[in-house]
Amino acid sequence: MPAAPIARPQHQPFRPPAISILYSGFWSFASYQLYLLGQSGWEWGTLAAFVAGAMAIGQFIQAANDRFKVGGHRRKVKRFRAGKMKHGNSRFGTIKDIAAAKILSNKQGIFLGTIRRKRAHRDVFYDDEGSISIIAPPGESKTMSIVVPTLLANPGQNLIVNDPAGEVYSICNLALQKAGYEVCVLTPYPNEVSTLIGQKVTDMGVDVFSSLKPDMDPGRIRGQIENIMRWVMPGKVSMDEKSEFFYRSARMLGGFFALKELSEGRKPTLPAIRSHLMEGPAFIHDAFNDAEGSTAFGGVYEELAKSLGGVLTAAPQQFAGGFGIAEQCLDPYDHFSSMGQHTSGSIFDPSSLKQTTQLLPARSR
Repeated sequence: MPAAPIARPQHQPFRPPAISILYSGFWSFASYQLYLLGQSGWEWGTLAAFVAGAMAIGQFIQAANDRFKVGGHRRKVKRFRAGKMKHGNSRFGTIKDIAAAKILSNKQGIFLGTIRRKRAHRDVFYDDEGSISIIAPPGESKTMSIVVPTLLANPGQNLIVNDPAGEVYSICNLALQKAGYEVCVLTPYPNEVSTLIGQKVTDMGVDVFSSLKPDMDPGRIRGQIENIMRWVMPGKVSMDEKSEFFYRSARMLGGFFALKELSEGRKPTLPAIRSHLMEGPAFIHDAFNDAEGSTAFGGVYEELAKSLGGVLTAAPQQFAGGFGIAEQCLDPYDHFSSMGQHTSGSIFDPSSLKQTTQLLPARSR
């Protein structure tokens, strides 16, 4: 939530203490003179002296109260001056500020706006390693004023757009294709998105195993498998040692069957791994035995089989825990589900984003 603004202290009406002190002195002098009259035989002088004395005391109290108010107001002003800088001293940038920041760019990066001048207008783009947050209520044209100009003004750059509602795709698709871009949509629900935006959407799928190659360096395979399966089976933010062991075993099991598919000349997919798990413990045990002696992937395939097979033989309950986690995490990826088809029928390789010839993938999910 935004910080509440600091309100400037309001001036409270009060009389300067010196004036109250003067009034108090006057009434004190009057009280003394009236007292003398009373002593000289004027009876009403004594009563008037008491009244004047009360007025003097009242003015003295008023002076103390005014002095307290003055001090309080000064303390508030001091706190205001010291505290207002804690909430920043931002302002709108001038043309000199923007030029010094080197964001009067050549239409590369994120579009921030336009500097309008009498002779010419200059567009402002941010193209650096930092991130930008755009915050505004719904209906304030965030998409049309920032996102759409950014996409249409960045020739030759690969961009990934997280577009859950398909709004950006429906606006920019044709314009980007005319500009020479290849627009790729990644969504497990193409029919729903098509209905939502009123345009035909084709899912290109996500190949989570695209980085695995039969001839890749064996030293990288184990880490690559771990990264892929951690994405499929992320676990929880904080887990005890038992849960951590089960998830680690589940990832190793999923990675083993991915390498099994690849070693037998097939493309590994999450639905295929799920099918192997559905075969049951006996099939898994035989798969471990078949992998013994294999030199595929520099021995990584055999190493995984021995490690998992040892747990299956020596501690079947612990193996069952990892097996259950793997089944649970892969359950959405059966051959007939949206997620299964999304990850098994992929025609898009994410690694192609690193190629300069690949123009633009737009993501909608």
